[in-house]
Amino acid sequence: MMALAEGMTLPSDSAPEETANLINVEVGSPTAYIFADLGSWHGYSFCQAEDGADLLSFCGPTFLPNGGEFYFPPEDRGLIRLTLFRENDPVKFERMSADYFPGLLAQRFCSQALEVRQELYFISADEALTRTVILNTSEAPVTLTPHWTLEAYNPVNRPNKPT
Repeated sequence: MMALAEGMTLPSDSAPEETANLINVEVGSPTAYIFADLGSWHGYSFCQAEDGADLLSFCGPTFLPNGGEFYFPPEDRGLIRLTLFRENDPVKFERMSADYFPGLLAQRFCSQALEVRQELYFISADEALTRTVILNTSEAPVTLTPHWTLEAYNPVNRPNKPT
């Protein structure tokens, strides 16, 4: 959970629209693009899940070790993924937007009566921070159970290289 002191703004609060998507940060084939900031040796991109199951995450981290080799997480998905359950059934989402701003990745998803907004930005060369906001867009109460899936990743044992 993240708290903001009064008067503080997050990078997305002041991200001008004219700077949106100056670079491509989508996972693709044969090439992958990533977002890295503040001198870090790891980066992130937007996941490309076709069934909507693993969309609620950022793909990464992609490691950029010395020697110029790139190591990607398995199956082009994030190592930390959110699934929302309504009455024990996973809620499927559709990505409505995925935007890069200088210093920030932002994506928005919709489902019946729900909207999820996620942001990722670097707070140092070693750390990236994500923020997830879940909104009920209906007037009726909605009961959800969030489940965060954490996956350990060792790039030495499981290297995935772009083709």
